Amino acid sequence: MNERRRVPRGCLITVGVVAALLALVVGVVVVKVWSVAHESVDAPDLADVSLPTVAATLPDGDVVFDSDRSGNYELYTLATATAPATVTSVEALALTDDPRYDSWWPRLSPDRRHVLFVRTPAGVHDNAAKMAFKQLSVWVVGVDGTGLTELLPDDAHGWVQFGHPEWSPDGRSLVLFAGNAVNPNIWITDATGRRPRQVTDRGGANLDPSFSPDGDTIAFVGCPGSICTPGRHELYTVAASGGPVHRLTDDGHADYDPYFSPDGATIAFLTQTAGPSDGRIAGEWNIRLVAARGGDVSRLTDDGNVNSKPSWSGDGTTIYFHRHVYGRDRAPLQFGLWSVDVTGGEMTALDTGRPPAANDEYPGT
Repeated sequence: MNERRRVPRGCLITVGVVAALLALVVGVVVVKVWSVAHESVDAPDLADVSLPTVAATLPDGDVVFDSDRSGNYELYTLATATAPATVTSVEALALTDDPRYDSWWPRLSPDRRHVLFVRTPAGVHDNAAKMAFKQLSVWVVGVDGTGLTELLPDDAHGWVQFGHPEWSPDGRSLVLFAGNAVNPNIWITDATGRRPRQVTDRGGANLDPSFSPDGDTIAFVGCPGSICTPGRHELYTVAASGGPVHRLTDDGHADYDPYFSPDGATIAFLTQTAGPSDGRIAGEWNIRLVAARGGDVSRLTDDGNVNSKPSWSGDGTTIYFHRHVYGRDRAPLQFGLWSVDVTGGEMTALDTGRPPAANDEYPGT
């Protein structure tokens, strides 16, 4: 004889209470996520500023970079004509000197007179766990170290976070990602960070923009949907005037930092090609290439190390980047400057006179 089990009424009450509590929690979470996505700050109007007048120009082929050799991160220049020979005068070529900040992400203006860069409080650097992009300000300095000027304070335009500023090819505009805490989009401003104009209006995180050589197109990183995890970061392009986006990659890898070659035909970008394993705490990162119109993707580097942040030489034959070599550089991660030949893939270390414990990174050409 089959016996039907009777569920005690107390259990039914408990199930009902749990269901109600879960509904309440879900509702609170939804409201919280909505509020975070729509958070903003009251930002004061930005005073007008001008780019500093700078007589000097950085010679073609020279590189700007940042380094923590002084304790905090500051900006330096490197004459690549002398690399990989030791550059003993690199300390004399420091462009910034303020231990209150980490100064990083240097980007040369098209006329090679100005260096655009970002600052975070000392010790924060580009650490996402320390909410670097919520504490970031944008600055400019002459290539001779003169004319230091803040362009965007950390509360500029009511943006909760912003970063990755890049020059337009004519030097009259900047492109960057900006917005709320979970849904930044791509924006263009004038050369001083004023007159912001939103280019994309997409869900998820839209990051890492840069201009094509003709200034008509922007490459950036985004996700196919509003739920945006690193493994869903893919490459896209969009007209600088806005409009529909064109997807370039679709392979489940985490992609970042796309940059057009000087002829506009190719985009170099950064990809995590393997996760952490066997002492490789950051996994494997490589520089990959794809045609600007899309198509097959190839690896320019593929050696099991961390090869990061590509920057094209003016003639398009070389890419500069920063690199950590597992088992050789100091643990957990220590970066030095390298170059790689675009056609042959041969890598060369640039000797900047870096002290043994220091990092050199984010080369700009």
